[in-house]
Amino acid sequence: MVDKGNDKSDDGKPTILVGQYQQPPAEGVGGRSNIYNGLRIHTTPGLHNHVGDIIGRYSNRRGTAVDLGAGTGAMVSRLRDMGFEPTAVDYVAENFQLHDSVNFIRTDLNGDYSQVLALHTDLVTAIEIIEHVENPRHFLREAAKLCKPDGGKILLTTPNTDNPVSKALFCRSGNHMWFADKDYVESGHITPLSRWQIRKMAEEIELDYLYEGSFGDPFSKLNNRPRIREFAQLIQRESNLEPAFGGEVYVAVLALRT
Repeated sequence: MVDKGNDKSDDGKPTILVGQYQQPPAEGVGGRSNIYNGLRIHTTPGLHNHVGDIIGRYSNRRGTAVDLGAGTGAMVSRLRDMGFEPTAVDYVAENFQLHDSVNFIRTDLNGDYSQVLALHTDLVTAIEIIEHVENPRHFLREAAKLCKPDGGKILLTTPNTDNPVSKALFCRSGNHMWFADKDYVESGHITPLSRWQIRKMAEEIELDYLYEGSFGDPFSKLNNRPRIREFAQLIQRESNLEPAFGGEVYVAVLALRT
């Protein structure tokens, strides 16, 4: 492990909520079905499988990869099985389980982490991490700096605030799906992003879209909330949201503009 923490001084300390991820390894979200090679996954069940399929379509499997917000190392393990040479990056070193076999760099992803890593890579994976940082534009700009200029790509996911369930919850409580007080404290979800915001960020940073869509069924979280379900179904019927963007998690593959 390389510790290159670039924590700010106490006068400008960023908001970093990582308590849950400093606990001893346990089953991932969704229980034993959300584990890869014995490593728990901190995302909605099935997302890592979906991401792996997309990577197979849009990226060379024989290159290098950097996984931002690596967690236990489940995605790093998957990338290695796919043929990549991965580097893991996270703020919480004790959660990562592959220190003996994978290059791990500890750093604060709120900072200028591209200078800390000082490398270029074929693929950057940022799976369910951008919602944890204070400045998503800076985070995405730094991810772009890690990409090789001749074909480097970014795979980005974040909770999809545009899905009808998220919109219904916002109308009801003022909080999007996965951004209630509990999610803020327990999961460190501090920055909700809409598809509109992400597209504006990509345009400003000069990133082009190779893929854009969503994953997961947000209605599956409403089994005991019939009134919210009905309201979300009404929003789904009446809104002009494309079906491809109605899932629980937003997913995109971005590339440097040439």
